[in-house]
Amino acid sequence: MNQLAVTGVIPLEHATEADVLFAGALASQEANQDPIDLAFLAAAKDRHVFDSLPKVTPVSFAPFDAKNRRTEAVVEQNGQRLRVLKGAMRTIAAACGLQPPAIEALEGRVSESAAKGYRTLAVARGPENGTPVLLGLVSLYDPPRPDAKQLIAELEGLGVPVKMLTGDALPVAIEIGKGVGLPNIRRVADLKAAGALASKQAVDLLGSTMVLPRCIPRTNTPFVKHLQAAGHVTGMTGDGVNDAPALRQAEVGIAVSTATDVAKGAASVVLTDPGLTNIVALVEQAGRSISAF
Repeated sequence: MNQLAVTGVIPLEHATEADVLFAGALASQEANQDPIDLAFLAAAKDRHVFDSLPKVTPVSFAPFDAKNRRTEAVVEQNGQRLRVLKGAMRTIAAACGLQPPAIEALEGRVSESAAKGYRTLAVARGPENGTPVLLGLVSLYDPPRPDAKQLIAELEGLGVPVKMLTGDALPVAIEIGKGVGLPNIRRVADLKAAGALASKQAVDLLGSTMVLPRCIPRTNTPFVKHLQAAGHVTGMTGDGVNDAPALRQAEVGIAVSTATDVAKGAASVVLTDPGLTNIVALVEQAGRSISAF
């Protein structure tokens, strides 16, 4: 639905829900229109977090980076500079100096939320040049479009197998995949291992893949190339700047209606309505054109 929202806050140690949301919102920026950032800002606003805590002045902001899997900002509050971070639980926990047993305990909480299809991020705060303290965990959820399962079934019926690439953890991918009719799961590690296998084995693995959890943008283009090398005519959907190389690589790059200008420029087709339903009409029209030819 592209409507990511905060569904729960778990404060840790002596922090409160307001502390967690306040720091998470400070480590967010509305201007870049990142769905996670917008979800944090909306939750903080809805719960009037900014009304009850001291005013702060932004100093610097580093948007999400797929390499370090976090966003962070430096702000000034009461004459002191603080660093606030939010991102993948293990990444933030490690930045806070937590030891493996403590991280594993937190992983259990994250897994519980992931089994419901929720994505869980960690939030931390500390001195600008010191070790931050983990404040809590925040779960977010973006429900699948109600027509997603039917759309996938229709495409399968037209002879177009559908695969989903996701940056979410395996349990989240499993839950979402089951809900939309994509039950077969392969990790990115399996895809990388396929590259070391004989050509036929690699083709078989890719042919059976439905969902690839923990994908990052640079994984998308090699995946398209693998499918093409196996003889598949490949379509790719996307909306962000990072999706542009894969959209350009695919025989049919499809930019969704809310895509960035860069993604639209790299695509061969741009959808004008929300969702992906028009892809069915696209495939059917292409089939009629080929038949006529």
